[in-house]
Amino acid sequence: MDYALRLVAEIKENRSDFAIGICGSGQMMAITANRFPFMRATLLHTPAESVHAREHGDANMLVLGADTLDDDDDEHILKTFLDTADLGVQSRGQVDRV
Repeated sequence: MDYALRLVAEIKENRSDFAIGICGSGQMMAITANRFPFMRATLLHTPAESVHAREHGDANMLVLGADTLDDDDDEHILKTFLDTADLGVQSRGQVDRV
């Protein structure tokens, strides 16, 4: 949980646009980060989820469960997350409602 709070601080203070957190299941890290209104942390299991999280949810924190994925999956999810842009105006209404 402390690590998640450090990542949140990096984004809050504009030292980073994205954060990447890895822990056992990833659940508590995502829950902790999402307590803050400017955070959009997402726990992902597939590259396809990365696309949706970035395009439609403008996710700014990727969370991976170390106990639930293998290294190849982690790398593909991370690359997809970083290479995918949000849809801007098209997704802004959804993000703002959250």
